[in-house]
Amino acid sequence: MEYKELKQISIVDFLSGQGLAPAQKTSDYYKYFAPDRDEKTPSLTVYHKKNDWCDFGDDSKPGGDIGKLIQYLFRCDTSKALNILNDYAAKNSFSPCTPTYSHTEQEPATESRIEIIEVIEITHWHLKNYLHSRKITLSTASRYVKEAHYNITGTANDKPLHSLAFRNDKGGYVFRHKGQKKPISTKPAHYTTIEIQDSKQLNIFEGFIDFLSALDFYKMQQPTHTTIVLNSLSNLKTVIPLLSDYWKINLFLDNDTKSQSGQKAAELISRLHPCTVNHASIIYPNHKDFNDYWLSI
Repeated sequence: MEYKELKQISIVDFLSGQGLAPAQKTSDYYKYFAPDRDEKTPSLTVYHKKNDWCDFGDDSKPGGDIGKLIQYLFRCDTSKALNILNDYAAKNSFSPCTPTYSHTEQEPATESRIEIIEVIEITHWHLKNYLHSRKITLSTASRYVKEAHYNITGTANDKPLHSLAFRNDKGGYVFRHKGQKKPISTKPAHYTTIEIQDSKQLNIFEGFIDFLSALDFYKMQQPTHTTIVLNSLSNLKTVIPLLSDYWKINLFLDNDTKSQSGQKAAELISRLHPCTVNHASIIYPNHKDFNDYWLSI
């Protein structure tokens, strides 16, 4: 296709095809978290009616049409950007400048709405960038995490989404990607066990991002002791009966100053289990979790 046709591809649709959803939406523009930065306020702004964009989080404030966006995101030249656009156009039918998303806010994703299309090795650039923003190496993540392609039924978005996918012991997944307020879990929800033969100690993490951070922090490919990633504190009740198999429990829980849920969980384990409980959160007393601490080093 000629470039004058290719540049009519909706930027919103293209970003959706890359697994990026807007964090904020108005009738005039959508705002996204920049995939190459760890930011709390979305700065990548797409003016969907004009089908152009600007990154207000970059001092040089780059912007332009979809070709310029691809060069910016992929750090590539014009020739490579055209190849990417042609490949996208060949695989996707599109209406020029017609975003997939409606102007109304999407309802939060629930477990029953998620339809997994496929689970593969991590390949998408935005997921690799998300890992990089969390200071987690791809080699570490790839041992435990996959890339999931999925749909969320019942919403205006009909394009497959992409997330990091961490499998639990019952075959469900926890999905993580940049810009989420909280992880998404598929059914059945459960914890994840990384079994180490003859281990007499047990590590417990709340989420897999903290678990991966600890592996990179300690420069390990796998934990020394059997490790359970809760995936949600609600799974703690099913884990507690297992604790009697271990003489020492190492807790890597969150330091949530508002709800204090991590501290309360640690107190419960200490009260119910007579063995030695090591509150590893003393390593990061001024940080909300292990990843926050790892990012500060």
